[in-house]
Amino acid sequence: MCAVMPDVILSPDELATLLQPNTSSAPATLRGRHLLAGGGLASAFAVTDVPHAVSGGSLCMWDPCGAHLVTTAAEQRAALPRARCYR
Repeated sequence: MCAVMPDVILSPDELATLLQPNTSSAPATLRGRHLLAGGGLASAFAVTDVPHAVSGGSLCMWDPCGAHLVTTAAEQRAALPRARCYR
């Protein structure tokens, strides 16, 4: 699954904010505005293991299980959450 946000340029940190589930009863905010998407992109994990987002000149990918964005054998043995961002 890839979320493309035309005419919006978010930093990698702001994109990561969209993936965090909102655990409070107050609406989540980004740049001082309320998000209308509930838990942001957190529901993307129900349909994909590695969601992507394209914003501005950045492509960001998240692997919460640490099973797909590995580059070494040592990383593969240590299943830790990973993220990659390319500009």
